[in-house]
Amino acid sequence: MQVLRPTAGRHRGAHPSAGEPVVPGLRVSAGAVGYLGYDVVRAFERLPKSPKDDLDLPDAVFLLADTLVIIDNVFGRAIVVANTRPPLGASATQLRREFDEADGRIHELLARIAKPPALAAVAWTARQTCHARARTVRRRSSVTSR
Repeated sequence: MQVLRPTAGRHRGAHPSAGEPVVPGLRVSAGAVGYLGYDVVRAFERLPKSPKDDLDLPDAVFLLADTLVIIDNVFGRAIVVANTRPPLGASATQLRREFDEADGRIHELLARIAKPPALAAVAWTARQTCHARARTVRRRSSVTSR
């Protein structure tokens, strides 16, 4: 977590108590997006030794995005968020420029999303799907039998 401190200090989200605008129902407004792995808890609590790491995945991955699409499956919507980082004490002109740049990124992303995909969909047959599942099951059983 120490690695994130310097970066987190440069980012702050809009907060309603400060009179800043927020999007209703949106809990993400700025900063890092990512995940902490299940076993990261061992960095904060004394727990028995963790099992052998057989997946070799990172314990944590975070992304600092200037623009992102948040998929909200609960409400069936997608929200595009464009972060800005105006300097403290920015003038109205600087704030307007930051807003306009963020608004431009949102519109550019929405235009890209509206276009049909450039790649053709992969056609899967039932036989290929069953064959792929069988390979996966064989791999899993060979890993668990070791």
